[in-house]
Amino acid sequence: TLNIYGITVANAGYSITADGGNVLINGGATIVGGTLETLNGGTIGQGGNSVVNLDGSSAGAITLALGSTWTAGTASVTNVQGAIVNQGAIVLNGGNGAYADLALQANTTLSGGGTVTLNSHDNNGLARIYQSGGNSTLTNADNTIQGYGVIGNGNLALINQGTINANVSGQTLLLNGTGGITNTGTIMATNGGTLQTGGSFTNDGTVKVDTNSTFKTGTGTNTFTNNGTVSGSGSIQGNLVNAGIVNPVSLTDTPSTLSIVGSYTQASDGTLAIDILNLTDYSQLSVTDSANLSGTLAVSLFSTTILQTGDVFDILHCDGLLSGIFSNFSSEYFTVSYTDHDVFLTATKDYNGSPVPLPPAVLLFGTGLLGMFGYRFRLRRS
Repeated sequence: TLNIYGITVANAGYSITADGGNVLINGGATIVGGTLETLNGGTIGQGGNSVVNLDGSSAGAITLALGSTWTAGTASVTNVQGAIVNQGAIVLNGGNGAYADLALQANTTLSGGGTVTLNSHDNNGLARIYQSGGNSTLTNADNTIQGYGVIGNGNLALINQGTINANVSGQTLLLNGTGGITNTGTIMATNGGTLQTGGSFTNDGTVKVDTNSTFKTGTGTNTFTNNGTVSGSGSIQGNLVNAGIVNPVSLTDTPSTLSIVGSYTQASDGTLAIDILNLTDYSQLSVTDSANLSGTLAVSLFSTTILQTGDVFDILHCDGLLSGIFSNFSSEYFTVSYTDHDVFLTATKDYNGSPVPLPPAVLLFGTGLLGMFGYRFRLRRS
């Protein structure tokens, strides 16, 4: 075991490599730039009750090499700043009553396509990514941050261009910080996990909610405005204003029911995208409060879709009152109708299989026209 304790290592242009052995960095040691690497079963990281500084700004980025893992133990603090090129895996292990922290000393960018896993402990032993110095911004360029714990505190701003996945059943991954959360990548709740936003949240990317999973916007009756795409077969807790696309489909693109525990408002530039396979397999939006409609209703049929004249599909149900109508909808195969609590599509003719293929130029032109009228065809693998 190589123990680097309490010193500063000018590592720019060099590599600290655990080749079949262990490298422990502890005691306030600082690594400035360069590469950290594990080979042949070696390990690198810090033990519990320790502080380490990873400086990716003073002399260039710090790179965690492909296939390598940095492990931070219980009651550890890993101070970071600058460019962290994570091509491997960063693992934060919270313990019984003790945190494991990735602490931002200044603006920090995660790139390299790796993973960051937050392994929290049920007894107040959270794994956390948080701000330690100044008003910092964490930019997740392309990493996958997963697990459960906390990302953000104080004035931290989070810009997600990669993936954040609350993927631990029965547990919550909290995105926090008064600096705000901006998503242009993908934010997910999967495997029965809950992803909760605690600060202002702007979505210009994708939000996906898996079956038995929850996306929760703040506390109480917070409103979530969607400018990107929201899809899934789980639950959204909070009021949703849709100025983008809402598509009730599973993570495998199977038509499903997406539940909103709150109200649903669709803006004039919003789209509700409904996928229909047959009378039992179709998209539905289920709302526990009121629904106020405008914008576009877009219906997708597939190569395996079967319709019979008179088939009725309840594509939106709200327990509260339904108001408004979709301002953009036109279909060869459906009429749309509204009641106080439901929106129905009724098939006006039979359909069995995909349409006759069109030449590419005509297909592109036609897709644009159909998109204007809120209607489209898709091909689906059987």
